[in-house]
Amino acid sequence: MTDNTRPVTFLDGSIIKLCPMRKQDLQIYLKWLNNFEMVNYLMPHTPISEQIEDATLDKMVNADPADSVNLGIWLKEPEKLIGNLGLLRIDNRSRHAMLGIFIGEKDNWSKGYGTEAMRLVLEYGFKTLNLRKIWLAYMGHNDRGKAAYDKLGFKEIGRHREHQYIDGKYEDEVIMEVFKEEFFAAVKK
Repeated sequence: MTDNTRPVTFLDGSIIKLCPMRKQDLQIYLKWLNNFEMVNYLMPHTPISEQIEDATLDKMVNADPADSVNLGIWLKEPEKLIGNLGLLRIDNRSRHAMLGIFIGEKDNWSKGYGTEAMRLVLEYGFKTLNLRKIWLAYMGHNDRGKAAYDKLGFKEIGRHREHQYIDGKYEDEVIMEVFKEEFFAAVKK
């Protein structure tokens, strides 16, 4: 990878780093978001055109940091984009935000990359942005995601039963949240 294509590191972990999202990664995101197996864990699948993803990526890259923080998840060795995550819907008055994450390719699932990425962005959210709570929603069939959320101190607070029609059946959407002190207690263990 040449120096002019290297991503700028925003948060640095032991096996991954989080970098600002880049427009030049459009084709990678487009490939992931049109992979039924990967998207099946995120939302009902519909094909995404290059124009739609370009507009979405443009909004994420140029988002007001007071409203959202959108980051690419990069492996350190070999240096490679593997997903993204963000703190979304940041509410500075009430001091909470929504967490969104995905790892784009199955080869990178269940290796701890997502857990480390979330740990880094949660620390940033709680220590730097002074958030008091971070919440998320996930499809009930995502057992790997749930295991990672549990490790970081998230607690289920409710669910929308049979909320999304995915792959021929209705799936629950589960809502979880973690308060600052719960997160730091969980990662201290």
